Amino acid sequence: MLEYLNPTPEEQLARDIKGLQDSVDVINELITIELDAQQASFLRANIDHIIIMLDKEHLKEDTSDKSVFTAAVAAGEAKLA
Repeated sequence: MLEYLNPTPEEQLARDIKGLQDSVDVINELITIELDAQQASFLRANIDHIIIMLDKEHLKEDTSDKSVFTAAVAAGEAKLA
């Protein structure tokens, strides 16, 4: 249990990438439907989550391809426009 509270940097990065992918999955689902106000708010929250997380230092330092995340943000923003 305590390991979960004190992850290694690699474990934290993996958790964060998983969380980002979860937001991508939500965005990809929501952009395919007509949104009510609650769904639009949920879409905005997931877009904001990706933006905030990608600004974290350890994710900036990670050199893996993050285009799937930025593409989801762009698609979500387009849906809300």
